[in-house]
Amino acid sequence: MLGTFPDAKKLFDERAKKRRIEFRRIKKQFEFEADVHPDPEEDARAVSQDNHRFSIKKYTDKGNEQPQFLTNTDYYFMKPDEGTITKVMLEDLSDSEVQSKQT
Repeated sequence: MLGTFPDAKKLFDERAKKRRIEFRRIKKQFEFEADVHPDPEEDARAVSQDNHRFSIKKYTDKGNEQPQFLTNTDYYFMKPDEGTITKVMLEDLSDSEVQSKQT
């Protein structure tokens, strides 16, 4: 169907690229806040050195001490500081994206 309507294909391709970039931005924002290293080996090394890096916390619906990412539904859609996440970081394809494009 998109082969028959090249204008529609172009429109959907552009929207898909923008959507992927936005999801990468949300992922990068989470990685920066959670201090996740992009290299899995380096991240595993950092986790093994710091035993207190992760903790299990329980929140109630009525408690006021909930973090902002649980109370604000638009938390990950807010734009972070300009210098934190660059457009180059967002335009790079991840290994899983490259692999899924090939299949």
